[in-house]
Amino acid sequence: MKKTIPVFIAFLLLPAYAPVWAAPDDKGPHAFTRYAEAIPARDGGTISTLVYTTGASGARPLIVFRHGFSRRKESLDACGEHWATRGFTVILNDARSLWPDYADRDPCDMIDCADWAVRKSAEPGHYLYGVIQPEAVVIGGYSAGGYTALIATHKNHALGDGNFTCAAMVLYDPYPVDAEHAAALARKITTPSIMLHADNGICNGRGKGKVIFKNTAGPTYALHIKGANHCDFEPQSSLGCSLVCMGRWNSDRNDAISRYATAMIEAYAGDNPEAYPYINGPAARADSRIAIYPETRGLVLPTQSTPD
Repeated sequence: MKKTIPVFIAFLLLPAYAPVWAAPDDKGPHAFTRYAEAIPARDGGTISTLVYTTGASGARPLIVFRHGFSRRKESLDACGEHWATRGFTVILNDARSLWPDYADRDPCDMIDCADWAVRKSAEPGHYLYGVIQPEAVVIGGYSAGGYTALIATHKNHALGDGNFTCAAMVLYDPYPVDAEHAAALARKITTPSIMLHADNGICNGRGKGKVIFKNTAGPTYALHIKGANHCDFEPQSSLGCSLVCMGRWNSDRNDAISRYATAMIEAYAGDNPEAYPYINGPAARADSRIAIYPETRGLVLPTQSTPD
């Protein structure tokens, strides 16, 4: 049985030219509701998820985002809340086993979550009725979940798995266990993508995930969050992550991660021109917290005729 938890967002009165949600890392203007859902998987199993609906009207883009190794969906709860306040429907799904199955179960679960949402959007009376844009689905993940998201994106984009279209791929400090396989998949992905990376460390395979942005075939935004460690990519401090990954969480670095990931989502899935300055534009270039990797390429936005 699903459990509903209503959450109410307060509005602040600001001048019309300076909305509180202008910066992508600011919370948006919309209320949201969180549901706990058991989504059926194609293999007959059940996927434990948190679903966040937004108070924004009409059909909206969908974000499916996966946690890191040995973590749970609740560790990314603040991400789901943030994106929902900015007008997106969000699904965070749990791994069904501590031991990853990158070839089949784990990426297929992400696709099955998106498929479920698209089906429910066509079901009168369901809380998702009429709210999902199947052509504007974002697939993303953190650490091992980033590798899972890469494979899920490839399955959808290159192999046609799923009744939706991946509009953007968002990877948080991804850790591919097989770098050569990750590079081969990336070469077939032409959908826009953003990859955000910490300093090299034990929990990201000493920067092993950089092979992905070096090989993607589509518009690619590759960022180094200066001084970041692997733990900064979760939205709160975790003693377990700090002990294993030997890093101390920092809110400012986490805000930078949220800013550019959200900007990429809003620009390429949400068609929001307010996000454009953060896509390799003036707002990004003025931010001393980040370094834009030279492999960044192809970021043509609707108001541009050539890459910025």
